[in-house]
Amino acid sequence: MTKRISLLTVISTLALLISLPTVSAQDSKKIDFESQIQPIFENRCLKCHGPEKQKSGFRLDHKEPAMLGGDYGKAILPGKGEESPLYRAIAGLDPDLQMPPSGDPVPKEEAELIKRWIDEGADWPEGEKEVEIPNSDHWAFQPIKNPEVPQVKNADWVRNPIDSFVLNNLEAKGVEPSRPADRWTLIRRLSLDLTGLPPTPEEVLAFVNDTDPNAYEKLVDRLLDSPHYGERMARHWLDLARYADSDGYEKDLPRPNAWRYREWVIKAFNRDLPYDRFTIQQLAGDLLPDGGTPAKVATGFHRNTLTNREGGIDPEEDRVKQNVDRINTTGTVFLGLTIGCAQCHTHKYDPITQREYYQMYSFFDHAVEKDIPAVLPWQQRDYETRLAKWEKERNDIEGEIAEYRPTLAEKLPAWEKEQDVADVHWELLRPTSMASIGGATFEILDDGSIFVGGENPTADEYILVAPLGLSGVTGLRLEAITDSRLPRNGPGRARHGNFMLTEIEAKVRKKSNPKMDEPLKFVTASADYEQEGYEVDDAIDGKESTGWSIDAWRDPSLNVDRQGVFVAEKEVGFEEGSILQIRLDFSYGNNHGLGRFRLFAASGPREHLEIPPDIPAILATAVENRTEEQTDRLLDYFGTIEPESKKLLDKLAKHDEGKPNPPDTKAQTLVANPEPPTTHIHTRGDFLRPGDPVQPTTLAVLQPFEPRQEPEKKQPDRLDLANWIVARDNPLTSRVAVNRWWMHLFGRGIVNTPEDFGTRGEKPSHPELLDWLATWYMDNGWSTKDLIRLVVTSNTYRQSSETR
Repeated sequence: MTKRISLLTVISTLALLISLPTVSAQDSKKIDFESQIQPIFENRCLKCHGPEKQKSGFRLDHKEPAMLGGDYGKAILPGKGEESPLYRAIAGLDPDLQMPPSGDPVPKEEAELIKRWIDEGADWPEGEKEVEIPNSDHWAFQPIKNPEVPQVKNADWVRNPIDSFVLNNLEAKGVEPSRPADRWTLIRRLSLDLTGLPPTPEEVLAFVNDTDPNAYEKLVDRLLDSPHYGERMARHWLDLARYADSDGYEKDLPRPNAWRYREWVIKAFNRDLPYDRFTIQQLAGDLLPDGGTPAKVATGFHRNTLTNREGGIDPEEDRVKQNVDRINTTGTVFLGLTIGCAQCHTHKYDPITQREYYQMYSFFDHAVEKDIPAVLPWQQRDYETRLAKWEKERNDIEGEIAEYRPTLAEKLPAWEKEQDVADVHWELLRPTSMASIGGATFEILDDGSIFVGGENPTADEYILVAPLGLSGVTGLRLEAITDSRLPRNGPGRARHGNFMLTEIEAKVRKKSNPKMDEPLKFVTASADYEQEGYEVDDAIDGKESTGWSIDAWRDPSLNVDRQGVFVAEKEVGFEEGSILQIRLDFSYGNNHGLGRFRLFAASGPREHLEIPPDIPAILATAVENRTEEQTDRLLDYFGTIEPESKKLLDKLAKHDEGKPNPPDTKAQTLVANPEPPTTHIHTRGDFLRPGDPVQPTTLAVLQPFEPRQEPEKKQPDRLDLANWIVARDNPLTSRVAVNRWWMHLFGRGIVNTPEDFGTRGEKPSHPELLDWLATWYMDNGWSTKDLIRLVVTSNTYRQSSETR
């Protein structure tokens, strides 16, 4: 008995030892997806996560959507089995997410197989057994065929092939066509359909009584050539393009330049721009090498999105919403697809994955908005006509001024004798206190000027306090002085030596009443030089948005000493020992403070202080010693105050106020982003939850995508997308377009869901007619006018609408 037990033990031990290597080899063998994993998916998962249903936006019948994940993000994390939500759900490790939610759980062995498969990298071979993407055999995704025009019994009723297709269906059902509409009805029908306007009584009578056999065809041509035709067609298209003259949302601010896109659409229809070009220019006119401004204006199609200008919005969120609108509208308008249903998950009914949605989205993600000059020819012609008239009138006034100048010169000596500027007393101010709110430092130089150093803040303010030796103050003189220590010699502290004096203020603190300051109210100002748009008067207007500047940024030759004189409304008197406080405001920004300056206070008659700073020096110079430049300068100034000359100068100034402004029309466009962002899939459509990065490409269910190959081009762009949309082998574009034009004429499309040619849309009532029209449209150069002419000249269109 003992020997038997020992023998059995040995045999059992040997059997165990023999079996161990076999188990180890099996465990070490890599999991085979097709034989070990896919059957688990098919048996346990596809009922809820397959082609029919995709609960939580997750499906396991196809590699791409499985790896993409669902509404809650990625479920399979290659190399991380324990962390993968898929394994944790089926293994029951996550109490909030257990799969299946009811019924028998997934056997532990199968869950472990899935975990091992994920740990090994979740290999899903290209040749795996996948469930085919549904609906790829849907009629709308099949190539357009050019069917034979059917033969009909009542051939006399046929005017063109459209009638053959329609009559063929009627005869098959034993139905006779309706009788022809009378001429009264036809002209009204045509006028409303093609121009949106009813015919006049005179037009009706003329057509009704026209005996020409081609009267109807002539009427069609006249209406198609009417400018109102483009307006009527644009009315339909602008609805599709979601055109509006305001932004939408609560603010709903106006879009003053939106009309340029509207006018482009009207003109495109009136000149019968081929529909393929019409499409390309709207989608990518800015990328056309020969497009010019009109093609760029066409991209206003993309600017018709809602725009949120409310305070506190997230600009990126608004940008994403606009791009979502652009791709959704492009898909609906040109392709007749509800592509927007794939924004948050793979389309439940059409063969469009969420990845494909964001691949299409990236075409628009790589573009930015831009407003461009877009002056229309008639605007430019009108401006040039008005400008020529204005220039002629100005030349006439200048002629009057030149003619009066000799007389003015004769009056000058008498005026000079009356001038006595010596009664104006100027006192150099030597501040005892100087401060800068921006941290600048001050140094008083030997000539009494002040050099500013230290900090150079974006904006600054100088406060200076100086004793007064005068008995009254009528005005101030500010001298801006160059210095080699300043940028480009100054006199300003900006990088080019310019300055911007936003405001100058002064007030007297009298010794007799030190608690009461009396301000100097400056009412006039003059300077020896002013930058256009930044005159010296702007330094006393009380506005932070204006100021005096001297153009030093433009040309180094303008970096010279300058001076400005500021005259008060009245003289402020005071006793000895009073002080003057001056505030120089440089709040314009960009470091535009003064770098070196000198201040003078003046007492004397206001009218003498109002004389420009350089005039007293000329008057003090003997006539024979004056330069030609000084003589001309004095005569120019005298001309501003001598009554007759002043009238002429005022006349010129008033005329100059009426100078026509050049047209400043702009257009809202879209252009390529020179630094495009990386586009990601948005998990559950949430831009704050970026998924895998994607590159621009098109829908796999349609024809192949063949982007242009150019040396400087790094990736496909909107022009490639546009070319793909209008390619002859695209099965949707032409069908969708002819169906829209048919709908506008008959009130109902051949496909009664013009914006959904997918599986949830209606099937065409006349599929052969739809394909014949789509082929005819392309064969005839995508001419919309020719297509409409073909339709409205058919007997089908001419039938009476009376019920039978």
